[in-house]
Amino acid sequence: MDKKQITHKSSPLRGPARLSDDKSEPSGWDKRGASIRWGILSTGHISNKFARALAILPDAELVAVASRTQESADEFAKEHNVPRAYDNYQALADAPDVD
Repeated sequence: MDKKQITHKSSPLRGPARLSDDKSEPSGWDKRGASIRWGILSTGHISNKFARALAILPDAELVAVASRTQESADEFAKEHNVPRAYDNYQALADAPDVD
């Protein structure tokens, strides 16, 4: 049986390490590991704490936020430098650039 390559180390944010027969880097990955493009559903207290935590991770990028109102999403996006803000959760779930 062939040895399988571990594509990244296990971590609480990335989940368990994946095994792969493919020796090449997955698309969108850099030499440090996976760059995960996050979207946050909600703009409450925990979401603010989570956004601040994502900001200090080298392999995470907060790219979108959704709220029940556009005003709340826009305010959160401005505070955390998030490029896209949605007024409904489905729009964020359908966004192609959010992992």
